[in-house]
Amino acid sequence: MSRHRIANTVGLVLATLVCWLYGLHLYHAANRPLYSDVKLPSIEPVSPHSTEHTMDPVLSDSNDGILTFVHASDLHISKYVATGGLVHFQHFLRTAVPLVSPRLVVVTGDLTDGKDKQKLISQQQLEEWQAYKRALSQTDYVQRFNGTFYRDQRGNHDCFNVFSQASSENYFGMYSAVGDSSGYMLRIDEPFGTYSFVASDGCPRHGFARPLNFFGYLDARDMQLLESRLEEARGSSHVFMLNHYPVSTMVYGKYRKEFGELVRQVSVFLCGHLHELVGGIGAQLQAYKAREGYWELEIGDMKEHAVYRVYAVDHDIVSF
Repeated sequence: MSRHRIANTVGLVLATLVCWLYGLHLYHAANRPLYSDVKLPSIEPVSPHSTEHTMDPVLSDSNDGILTFVHASDLHISKYVATGGLVHFQHFLRTAVPLVSPRLVVVTGDLTDGKDKQKLISQQQLEEWQAYKRALSQTDYVQRFNGTFYRDQRGNHDCFNVFSQASSENYFGMYSAVGDSSGYMLRIDEPFGTYSFVASDGCPRHGFARPLNFFGYLDARDMQLLESRLEEARGSSHVFMLNHYPVSTMVYGKYRKEFGELVRQVSVFLCGHLHELVGGIGAQLQAYKAREGYWELEIGDMKEHAVYRVYAVDHDIVSF
């Protein structure tokens, strides 16, 4: 076995051990109650006959005032693996999405697997990107609602060995639905409210080989772009932020504002990346960030577990 393969194997073993131990920490953190320990001032109940009684709509079985969207992540379409990946994605597109009939579908990265046949060396595989685009082209999702129905973004596997967004191996720009590697800001205006979806690209500016890009990074320019997009979203009923990496696996560069300050108006932070970790200990990676005031909701992978999550925003109450 060559030195290169030995080094790759040792690196993967060490990275797996670190990730598994960190997964235990995330598992315990995620299973804490999803509410803040901060005590709020008590509010006196209002009599239904009082003139101060509000006229907020009553929740019912009506479809009025409801925005639905679907979140999926970590497809890992592979040219070397016939099961899972592409098969699960095609079933999702052809069966699940029509059944749910959402207003929006968001996919938070790792669209392709980007590994060699032995799964030791990382490299972009053109055939995987072509398969992804072909699956999408068999639907009208990219064009639906004037191009606002389907949104994707990069994960760490999508930027293996991609050393700049202008690189010829940055296939995301050519084969994805969004095309812009830096993310996006999508604003959905409904008669009952305005909802913004802000996606950031956590891939390191120079996409290293595995396992070195397990952690994401937003430098000062990325933070400035994020602030600009969040400013566009100001005034929305809810702001949903999307990133491939969970906050716990991100590093934030020096900027005039800390990340926590930037995302004060965010309601929910949607992410993927960790799959379900080892032995399913990551099946429920969810946490409430009391200081910043948002939920962080990581979702498992479509690659092996074929999972996706349906969100309903009913009169601005978010449920999933």
